[in-house]
Amino acid sequence: MARDFMLKGTFLVEIDKVVSAEFQSCSELAVEVGESSYKQGGSLIAKKQPGATVTFPDITLERGVFDDDTDLLQWMKECVAVAEGTGANPSDLYRTIDVVQLDRAGNDVKRIRCFNAWCKRFSEGDFDATSDDHRAESVVIACDYWEEAA
Repeated sequence: MARDFMLKGTFLVEIDKVVSAEFQSCSELAVEVGESSYKQGGSLIAKKQPGATVTFPDITLERGVFDDDTDLLQWMKECVAVAEGTGANPSDLYRTIDVVQLDRAGNDVKRIRCFNAWCKRFSEGDFDATSDDHRAESVVIACDYWEEAA
């Protein structure tokens, strides 16, 4: 039975309360298990074993800039206000994010759901008077964890 490789460019991102979540790139979704090591006296080799922590590195999303799309910037402003102590309840900032792998026909193949995600960094992108390229904005998202959704 022939199998198809998944194309990197056939994906979409869905973010709660964000109307337009069309992105040109999404960094890898990774999980890391901490490491504990010890070495007994007289031994030259350290013994390694899984530690007690599991971390999910930040996710970076990038997309073209549109003049009428401010959902991500608004989310960042809300996160800043909470950090300054002038905003709403911090739990109101958490969103669920789905990164969806699509097949060639545009059908869902795999869905990865990120829980308790919040906007950690927002960049408007650079400006360059000598360039014909379009501007791109990026957002760094932190989340507690992710898992494959059914």
